[in-house]
Amino acid sequence: MKIPEINHWGAMMTKYTSALLAGLFALSTSLTATAQCVSLSENFTNQSRIIYVDEFNGSDQLARSYTLSQVNDPYQPRTVAPYLSVDSATAAMQRDRGDVVLIRRGRDWIPLAVWDNNQVNRFREQQQSYAAFSKAECEVRNLTWLQTATPTPATTTMASAPSETVAAPTPSIDRYSAAFSTEPFESTQSNTRLDTTTSNTSSRRGGGSSGGGAGGSMSSDSSSPSPRQQAQTNDTQRSSNQSFADSQEYESVFEQQTDQIALAETQPVIEDDAPVPDYNNQIPSEPVAEEQAPPLVQAPAPAICTTSVPWESQIYRYPQDSRGHSILTPNSDTRILYVSSSEGNDELARPYMSGENKDPFLPEDIIPFKTIEKAMSVARDGQPDWVLLKRGDRFQIKDRISMKQGSTRGGNFVLASYGNSSKRPVLDSQDMDAIRRVNTRGYFTITGLEFYASSLDPESQNFLGWTNIDRHPSAISSTTAEGQPALDIFIENNVFSYYKGIGFQGPSAHNNIVFRNNIIRNFYSTNSHSAGLYMNNSNLVHLENNLFDHNGWYTQRPASISLNTRDYGYATMFNHNIYIANSINMIIKNNLLSRASSMGIKLTSNPKDTNHIISKNILINDNLFIEGEIGISAGGNTDHKDGHRWGSVFIISNTFSNIGRSKPTNRNLSWGIQVQDWKVGELCANSFTDNTWQENSNRYAIKLSGFNSDVSVSNNNIVNIGVSDEEHQGENFFNVNSYNNHYIDHISGVNFLDQKLSQKGYTDYDSYIKNTVNRLESDQTQIMNIRNIKNYIDEMAAETR
Repeated sequence: MKIPEINHWGAMMTKYTSALLAGLFALSTSLTATAQCVSLSENFTNQSRIIYVDEFNGSDQLARSYTLSQVNDPYQPRTVAPYLSVDSATAAMQRDRGDVVLIRRGRDWIPLAVWDNNQVNRFREQQQSYAAFSKAECEVRNLTWLQTATPTPATTTMASAPSETVAAPTPSIDRYSAAFSTEPFESTQSNTRLDTTTSNTSSRRGGGSSGGGAGGSMSSDSSSPSPRQQAQTNDTQRSSNQSFADSQEYESVFEQQTDQIALAETQPVIEDDAPVPDYNNQIPSEPVAEEQAPPLVQAPAPAICTTSVPWESQIYRYPQDSRGHSILTPNSDTRILYVSSSEGNDELARPYMSGENKDPFLPEDIIPFKTIEKAMSVARDGQPDWVLLKRGDRFQIKDRISMKQGSTRGGNFVLASYGNSSKRPVLDSQDMDAIRRVNTRGYFTITGLEFYASSLDPESQNFLGWTNIDRHPSAISSTTAEGQPALDIFIENNVFSYYKGIGFQGPSAHNNIVFRNNIIRNFYSTNSHSAGLYMNNSNLVHLENNLFDHNGWYTQRPASISLNTRDYGYATMFNHNIYIANSINMIIKNNLLSRASSMGIKLTSNPKDTNHIISKNILINDNLFIEGEIGISAGGNTDHKDGHRWGSVFIISNTFSNIGRSKPTNRNLSWGIQVQDWKVGELCANSFTDNTWQENSNRYAIKLSGFNSDVSVSNNNIVNIGVSDEEHQGENFFNVNSYNNHYIDHISGVNFLDQKLSQKGYTDYDSYIKNTVNRLESDQTQIMNIRNIKNYIDEMAAETR
């Protein structure tokens, strides 16, 4: 419902809350706000390092040390990557170099020696006296002279601007959209069809480097050429920027197979012996440019969001019926092997040719095999054979299934189900892997089945007990061989519970993976990393309409237990609903990503020696993210701090609700979207709502850092998450634009998700998700629909404008 009073009250509270916070922050930093002279170490020089410690949100693996030029004022750093433990920080300190360790207490960073000696008040008094020193007085006392006491940080503030501000143009990303299609944009849902865009002229300031001018840049011009005209007039600039429109970005799927994607330096998360991924827990501070561009301004503009991308048409899929289920048809040379644990006989059963039954899914007068193992031993490898399991039956997997592969495109090997029951057959693999394919060429389909690791379900009578678990199985693991890429893998309409992961990996690419209408829930591990779905080195990926819930953890990490402890399936910062590394040409849409251990979607791009684009052509559209602690990360991991790692990323019309509420890892995080080192990207028409818990002080909707060029942030609604604007920081921003983003930081007593669930008769989100899973598990003809809840949250957020 739209209540004008709420809008007015929310705007007033935003204004007064912002003023109050600004006042408190000014008070807390007044000791050094006017200081030109500060106390560090006696032999501190320009080569000395500043090492930070945050005993609540630091990370010993990810911490960095900084020079004075990178933080400018050591006691007021913008964003740094601190150590978690004091011991690790002091071990990294070189005293003869003049290094200093600063430990965080509240908003203040205090020298460790001062803190240890309980001389904080005395230190503050000294700092006040140093503030009045001249440069000569400062240097004669071997103190540190700061060139500017209140430096302009390398940040871009994306705050709502009054209507009389200069209008920011439609971002230059629109000029690249002409390369997507020769036709104008077709809008979807609430997006507006528009054939024109404003000028891509942009200001560039600062010393600059290989990627363009340092700091944020703001574009403005009155001319409005069409996307096609804009593309024609900017060929030279597109060439210099290595834009998406470059010809090398348009390889066919077969050309892309020969140009293999660079491998990640870390091992896949689903392997037991994998080293810890270099996940970026804290966004590192970046060097501050000598001269900063002005902050971005916001101005109203129509919602133009990229929802049509060229690589979608390259993805091969089955035809679908009116409900969205894929239609499978056997080939003339397909042999069908039926399996029933309740009626089968391994001695009498035989394969059936595809023409022997009018409907292969409702056969008549057959003798099925009794065990999957026997049927798979009779099925042919490299042929379009089908193994169909009787619906409603339960199968105990005695040894993991070595998946067969088909013959060619259109001739997949199929593992599916048959019969009149609406309930899927259950494959209980206990504590073993369910399906594995090594050195695969692909060409296989798995659909209409339920996979269950009962020995890892604490509520099952088969549960091994926490002290007896010595291995965690994968539900599906497909690994390529060197020089042998896999093609055409379809995983559709299945249920997976209590495994540690589903993985696609290997030295050669997996090409054309379609993952649709599945339920992936309660994945965890006590001895390795875990993710609902892991992909590395993949190309042409379509993830649609899946339910990912509560993956990467079984229970919340107690505050008294060390971060990233895996015992009892504790949530860790390395576990996610979806983890995709070094992959290209992806469509991720209409999924429910719920209650992740850490992230709903983690994307990584890991160049080996120097930054270059590894991951590119990614559309994340119309997904619903609920709880967890982070929505989407497209950054982190291997970053050499010298350029772009991502190309053409579009995060469009997604909804992020209650991120940070359940606090799986017990960290105080509520992060929406992390952007780092993008070259061409768009974040448009996303909604971020209901994350205002006071203990989650580390929160944001969208944050850009590193090297970013030709990126737009537009038409996003950020409502009731406790922020009234946002800052972005990077070594090099070129043509980064923000406009028409809407912020209301707090609306008391309102939670849009809970409102909608209450209207539907649910007591809380947990009861909703249990009901949804039960309904989808009990009837494989059902397909999840997130549209009602997503639309409600989006509409309520939009109505606060």
